[in-house]
Amino acid sequence: MYGTTEKGGPYDAGTIFKLASGAESVLYAFDDFYGGEFGNPIESVTLDGLGNIFTPVELGPYGCDVIFELSADGTPSVLYAFTGGDDGCLAYGSLLRDASGNLYGTTEAAGAKGDGTVYRIAPDGTETTLHAFRGTDGNGPSGGLVADGKHRLYGTTILGGSAGDGNVFRVPE
Repeated sequence: MYGTTEKGGPYDAGTIFKLASGAESVLYAFDDFYGGEFGNPIESVTLDGLGNIFTPVELGPYGCDVIFELSADGTPSVLYAFTGGDDGCLAYGSLLRDASGNLYGTTEAAGAKGDGTVYRIAPDGTETTLHAFRGTDGNGPSGGLVADGKHRLYGTTILGGSAGDGNVFRVPE
């Protein structure tokens, strides 16, 4: 089992850990990896078939989050840093990975219309915004995504929609 802690570790900035046979091992302890702005992992981890670990982490270089990668050999890197522009900000939802290695997730804020995004990040770190929320179709997607057999993504928003209390969405619509 793999997971994250939002706090703890030698720098109290969170950790990525592995739990096997009842024994915990810290795989990575966050510190000021990104010039003092790099902070806490906030969601579960997603693994690929090669042993690489991916997770959203708070406080990237633009005041938004990053998609952090811990390679199988323990090398840390940033796969993608959100800018707070059309790509969104506050990537609080867990990541979904497809068979081609693309990662999918949501940002709770920013985006082209200001109310969050659904995004895809290719294995090479290229980000594509798949949907920008505009309030009437939802605002603030913050949970993880699920996919069906037809490559449609589903999730929820915490605000917006027809009643203003959030909704369930599908991308593509």
